[in-house]
Amino acid sequence: MVINRPIALLAVSGMLAAMSASAQTAGLQVPVLGYVASQPPEASPVLRAIHGVPGAVSMGDPLELPPDVSAIHLAPANKFAVAQIAGRLALLDLNGTSISSPRYIPGAAGTFDRVFFSAAGTALLAYSAGENKLTIVRGLPASPEVTSVEDLAAQSLGAFATGAVSDDGRVSFGGFADGSVWQFSAGQKASELFRASLPAAMAVRKSNENSGELLLADGASKSLLLLSWDGAAATAKTLAGETDGIQQPSFLQVSEDGNTAWLGDLANNTILTANLDTGSLATLPSRVTPVRLTKVGGKANYLIESQDGSSALWTAPALESSIWLLSSAR
Repeated sequence: MVINRPIALLAVSGMLAAMSASAQTAGLQVPVLGYVASQPPEASPVLRAIHGVPGAVSMGDPLELPPDVSAIHLAPANKFAVAQIAGRLALLDLNGTSISSPRYIPGAAGTFDRVFFSAAGTALLAYSAGENKLTIVRGLPASPEVTSVEDLAAQSLGAFATGAVSDDGRVSFGGFADGSVWQFSAGQKASELFRASLPAAMAVRKSNENSGELLLADGASKSLLLLSWDGAAATAKTLAGETDGIQQPSFLQVSEDGNTAWLGDLANNTILTANLDTGSLATLPSRVTPVRLTKVGGKANYLIESQDGSSALWTAPALESSIWLLSSAR
């Protein structure tokens, strides 16, 4: 059953921003809840800190970025970000008021159009459309290393649609426009795991060397699937469908403990919450068109981002949720 829960709205006021500025001027430490990264058209990316606590937040001024940064990807919990700098991927440590010097990831070279983090943010999968390759990195953020580079053209795979990676970086997945879902493991030949209709988003729930579970949002069948594999082809279980409000899936995130999944829907401007242990579902109006969900500071605070630069701060769980609209990061 889909349940619509009430939400609280709070526009960021000038008074809160003034209070934050006054506190910083007086030398007081203003809590940093997280960050918002945006990419204005034909301009360099912008990174701002979110100051305060849920219900009383303000946006900081743009932070100074290293030279030649062309894209920023915030990791879960916002302790660090991955930046595209002159054809290389680099880690940027974040402390609220400044950004560290870039720590370049050895072997992660190229122009990457999309970056997918694991649930805990300890691994990532980066896709380069120009080279048609996937680069998998593990050991984030302390000891990053490339575990494999998958040449999609050499493997005669179709147009890349979406990806996902496990926390240890040992296994990753690619979803393609022809409906196929492929599994990649370092040192092993890629194998087709499942045939869907149109993979729109994926997230690894759990995995080891020979088995695991992968969540898959299918855009054509308008469904959320749980794929289970044990070294062979996966079996699929439908968790939710069109009758549960799925129309146009955007993002799919899973909690670090693997108990909860969140699915964004562009057509309805909603977030579907699925309890993976009990199977219960809840639908939350997001108030912005949800294209991305990122965990920020605190135990259950998430940033909902829209393509137009608007964003909202969400405090989960859905049963007692609140959403605060943030001013545009642009």
